[in-house]
Amino acid sequence: QIEATVDAYLEGEEFHKLPDVPPSPLKAHGLEVNLVSYSKGKVKSMPGFDVIKRLPSFVWLSPAASVGSEVTFTVDLITSPGCCVLMNDDPEILDKDLNFIRYLEEINGLFVYETKGESLARPTAATFGVGSGKKLHRRDLSLDRPGLM
Repeated sequence: QIEATVDAYLEGEEFHKLPDVPPSPLKAHGLEVNLVSYSKGKVKSMPGFDVIKRLPSFVWLSPAASVGSEVTFTVDLITSPGCCVLMNDDPEILDKDLNFIRYLEEINGLFVYETKGESLARPTAATFGVGSGKKLHRRDLSLDRPGLM
């Protein structure tokens, strides 16, 4: 559109070469897909984006995340991890590619996140840096005491 506007002002002959209406019937089917993140974390790698680039309908990809960046749950366009354009002569192939992208999102296949080492041992008072290992609390409430009920 910008080029057409410039041509209209500076290159009248080029502007008049443009068609007045889009070709009909359309020669392909296309979609712009806004990606959705159902997970959050610091991105270690982005294997799902490499898979999207191999789809038969793939035309263009604009990731909003990169390795090392933080991804959050998608709640609007600003928190979307990116978008891509798909186009194909066959609407069934286009639909299959869209469904595959949605499947990748649902299984959290777009990103691999950095993990934090966590101990799976049962926590103790020492885990939280409290006390000396002795009993840390006493019962303050008991129904055995007179006058409580």
